[in-house]
Amino acid sequence: MLLLETKLGLALGLLLRLASAYDCPVVTREATTNYGAGISDEAHEGLTPFELGTWKGVVAFNEDHCVQMCCERLECFVAVFDHAEALCYLKAAAALESTAFVSEEGFTTFELSVREGDPSPVATEPTECHGKRGVSFDFKDADDLDALAPGMSWWYNWSPAIIASEVKIAQSSSGCEYIPMIWGEKDLDSTRLANLASLGQSSHMLGFNEPNFGSQANLTPQEAAALWSTVKSEAATLGAEIVSPAVNFCGGDCTKEDPYEWLDDFFSACEGCDVTAIAVHIYTCEVRYLNKILHGYLKYGLPIWITEFACADDAAYMNEASQAAYLADALTLLELHPSVARYAWFTGRGGDDVGVTGSDLLSATGVLTKVGSVFVETYQDLQRCEDMTSSLSTGILPSSTPTNIAEPGTMTGMTDVDPEATEITNVVIGNLGGTGTYMDVVGMDPGADMHCPSTEAACVQKEVSVSGTLAPFDEAVSVAFRGPMNIHNIVWFEGEADSLSKTSAWTPVTSNNLVFMTNQGGYTECSGEWTICGGSSQSYADETGSSCASEPKQFSGVLGGDQGVNIMTSTECADDSTCGFYRDTGMEGWSGGLDGSKVVRTAQYGCNCRGAGGNGGCGEFDIVEAVIGVDHADMMFTTVYDFKGTGAPGHGKYFNRPSSPAHYAAIFRGGEDAYLQVVQLTEFDYSQTTLSGLWLDDLKLASTENHDVYDVPA
Repeated sequence: MLLLETKLGLALGLLLRLASAYDCPVVTREATTNYGAGISDEAHEGLTPFELGTWKGVVAFNEDHCVQMCCERLECFVAVFDHAEALCYLKAAAALESTAFVSEEGFTTFELSVREGDPSPVATEPTECHGKRGVSFDFKDADDLDALAPGMSWWYNWSPAIIASEVKIAQSSSGCEYIPMIWGEKDLDSTRLANLASLGQSSHMLGFNEPNFGSQANLTPQEAAALWSTVKSEAATLGAEIVSPAVNFCGGDCTKEDPYEWLDDFFSACEGCDVTAIAVHIYTCEVRYLNKILHGYLKYGLPIWITEFACADDAAYMNEASQAAYLADALTLLELHPSVARYAWFTGRGGDDVGVTGSDLLSATGVLTKVGSVFVETYQDLQRCEDMTSSLSTGILPSSTPTNIAEPGTMTGMTDVDPEATEITNVVIGNLGGTGTYMDVVGMDPGADMHCPSTEAACVQKEVSVSGTLAPFDEAVSVAFRGPMNIHNIVWFEGEADSLSKTSAWTPVTSNNLVFMTNQGGYTECSGEWTICGGSSQSYADETGSSCASEPKQFSGVLGGDQGVNIMTSTECADDSTCGFYRDTGMEGWSGGLDGSKVVRTAQYGCNCRGAGGNGGCGEFDIVEAVIGVDHADMMFTTVYDFKGTGAPGHGKYFNRPSSPAHYAAIFRGGEDAYLQVVQLTEFDYSQTTLSGLWLDDLKLASTENHDVYDVPA
């Protein structure tokens, strides 16, 4: 994503290759293996490397994850995925001669013929922002919410609305999202629905609570499906996505004991139910069984919300110490698991009263238990970090001649996208600029004692007027990248319309006037700042780009899935007179401009001058980004936003995501016929130190042979 702010003719270039997390060809044996004696209970547990020459059982999410773990250990030769237990067994090359393949149902064996993965052990610590963690608890006191808020991102109370007035007030500044729930048929009366409507808008709404339990919502799949149209209607009013009814294994008074069967029947009876996630409750006391139960819900192909979990299946483990130990282990699995979108611990207070002994997060008002401390402090940074929701964004630069524009391919196998969309290798966006205004950030209340006055009050803004043929894109530029991708070269040129000079360049081993930044400011031993109102500022990125650093580091060039970094010049803002308002670790963007890279110097999202949607405020140019999810991850779009509130060209035209090295040029050009351009090139000489205006002219003219210039509506 390019946060646009630049002057006159300027071109940015980078060479990238989008790659999978591992490259490890395998031979698959569908009928699998006898992994032999010696697989003990201990071997089933943990996420630690295995001993050479022996089988080691590790938690795996699916077959791909099992293969990945073997790929990432150069000594691993055979991986066996147990579908019934959702476990992966790995065996080292030294044990190859004793390997015996025997056909047994429920296993898939992979014999690795090539091992080119990272030799380091499988990561057991999450490294990216998730914001998954929540709590299932009906808060009655604002101090309780304040105590848990630093370690969670959402909560719910089995109700359509927050009841306690002081909690409603605290909610607005807590940084946590409240998710409403239609508990059961009783919530579908006019009074309860009026409470739901009072919320205004919500990102999600939860469905019925344990409908397969007679003591809970007590609904058959068919009864729930018959009521679902009302649930859909209420969700539409809130602008919310719908999470399925929350099921669990039931014993005794049940409409159906097996939760998988209940959901199967519900989806069969519920035509067009528009569920976007599966809600489940899991009360096992061991991580391996937590993983196994989760594995059973993967068949629905939807994100999973665990809306209640704690240790409740084994009385011997239901005490505070055991609950804390289980929670600590479970958090690693849940943060790493790609299918778990959100999870909520049960509960804040009162677990003992309903038979879940020792699970309370709070002992007295605002006071954490040992379990509560684990809940708040473990991976706390993953719940409180900046929300980077945008997808892949990249920019790149042209080559020595404009005749090397890549040929567009054909649109094949694409569905559920604009039927008029055409594949492009180039887009020119004109009719920019004009006279207008946007809201600039001139200050930010940091907040104190874990309280923020309010999001709006904390973000101090003023109206700024702009005018010009390229406005607001005639201010300074910063650029963001989001993986998975391998970046090989970045080059930046800028100057007057007829002559551009190289001002910045980067490769994985060299860097000139360019630093990599990440949204993790204020963490331990990292640059930048964190405040309760503003969250994390920018910080220097470490060598991997996955964490922050106290000083600029040489980035390796490899970005994992959904991992993001920003690039700017290596010049730090001197004071407010040169950069306008900025938070700690404020870096200047390219091509000057009084206010520099405004968006990422205050907050990447939230309190900034960017605006929202088509109303791009101070300007945003998404050079190449994936915006329609995993179903069409090979479709990349270019979009521009400005104070006019227009977006172009959006989904009408798309770039085909490259699977091998590719070059992109992003061009910003002022003057009477100002325009922005993105071009996919077949080659580029990154050793060049200058580009001519004539070269850019030819590039633009060559592009119109296949694609008309897109003019932003007046």
